[in-house]
Amino acid sequence: PLLPALEGWRALAMRLAAVLVAVVGLVAVGRHLSCFDAEARDFEGVLAAMQPGRRGLPLIDAKQGACASARTFPYLHFAGYYQAAKGGDLSHSLANVWNIPIRYRSDYQRYPLRDEVEWAPWLVTPEDVRHFDYVLLRGGPPRLPARLGLQPVTRSGAWTLYENPSPLPSELPSP
Repeated sequence: PLLPALEGWRALAMRLAAVLVAVVGLVAVGRHLSCFDAEARDFEGVLAAMQPGRRGLPLIDAKQGACASARTFPYLHFAGYYQAAKGGDLSHSLANVWNIPIRYRSDYQRYPLRDEVEWAPWLVTPEDVRHFDYVLLRGGPPRLPARLGLQPVTRSGAWTLYENPSPLPSELPSP
């Protein structure tokens, strides 16, 4: 509607140009999605090794990948797939976000983990770790410090899953 009315070969040229731009855009988006899909599948290896209903602490040292920008930080939310598929709790959950209607039970006491820890694995302390059954690390060194007392379970791509052999019991009372 903003262009003047075109007829003849000019109309055909405009349509061909629009089709070409659309095809190039779709191919570029398709290639990007395919690349991210292949990179994201690495998470399936650690997800399969995780037991249902546990507490997880995701630590994201590598915010970006070959197909994802650090500005979008999609890997922070991958631990949410564990929570959605197998239950449990995460150190930071969408249940604490103001615009999400799902909330924790009022009698559930969560460990107040500092926000910066998820982005800086070197800040995690033994006190932090004892409140979680799993630590899920993306990127960074393939091993966390021995002082944390974690046992490696599996590694898949950029992801490493650790288990805490002696976590504190959950503070959720029995129904």
